Amino acid sequence: MPFTFGIRLDRFKLGLTVPYLRQTSQNVVLTGGGVAAKKGKQAATAASTTESRTEDGLGDILLRASFIVLKEQPLLPEIEPYLKIKFPTADEDRGLGDRRVR
Repeated sequence: MPFTFGIRLDRFKLGLTVPYLRQTSQNVVLTGGGVAAKKGKQAATAASTTESRTEDGLGDILLRASFIVLKEQPLLPEIEPYLKIKFPTADEDRGLGDRRVR
């Protein structure tokens, strides 16, 4: 559930999005030897259990700023470049954040 706060002053816009995440995972297979056991069969070397987990918390915060360089006219489109910054505030260890490096 994201909450977005915004302000607009003539041609300048500023927005801040603060998401609250809730994620439920089902049938996660945990193994002791790195090999997942199929449902109904037990692998000889893996000690496995199945569990359902729910994690919730703050997601990654987004800040967006833009400025209208050229207002829309009959034959010209509006030009509004923007800058978006992502603050990695979500907890990666709980599966709420993005582990990929960009």
